[in-house]
Amino acid sequence: MSESSKKILSERNVSITNPRILVLEALMESRNPQTIDELQKKLRDKVAKSTLYLSLIHISEPTRL
Repeated sequence: MSESSKKILSERNVSITNPRILVLEALMESRNPQTIDELQKKLRDKVAKSTLYLSLIHISEPTRL
């Protein structure tokens, strides 16, 4: 797990979980926008589709105080 992923989640006041780290790292590895299906293929079913959606919501929300 990347320390930069943990730092990003921490700075956004998002709970650090393995699925969120996997999703964030998959997004950071890609230079292009990704669809849910592309992310799910990339993650090789390590993250359920519902968890993928929730992780994206939490990661993309403005920073919570």
